[in-house]
Amino acid sequence: MGDFSMHCGRKLMDQFLSMPNRPTAILCINDYVAISAMKTAISRGMRIPEDIAIAGFDDTQLSSAMNPELTTVSQHSEQLGRQAMAILSKLIQKEKVGSIQWPTKPK
Repeated sequence: MGDFSMHCGRKLMDQFLSMPNRPTAILCINDYVAISAMKTAISRGMRIPEDIAIAGFDDTQLSSAMNPELTTVSQHSEQLGRQAMAILSKLIQKEKVGSIQWPTKPK
């Protein structure tokens, strides 16, 4: 998944940076795409976050290894999996599932 995400991040960032009115901020689907987008922007002489802000979404260990550090959103994957299994169990038992809120926190 990492290699594919990295390729997508480079390709998409090249497209974004070629736009006449390029974006000033990008929220990526995961940290691998965001890291690749950062590297692409930096290779084009851009400064992060001064010229373009980039954020990821899964809080991998790589996010803190970047320079500058990648802004990312922690999803708490283990807790999310537990919650999903509890909901699935209720659905299998034909119990009602109420509304679900999932807290995320930026890093």
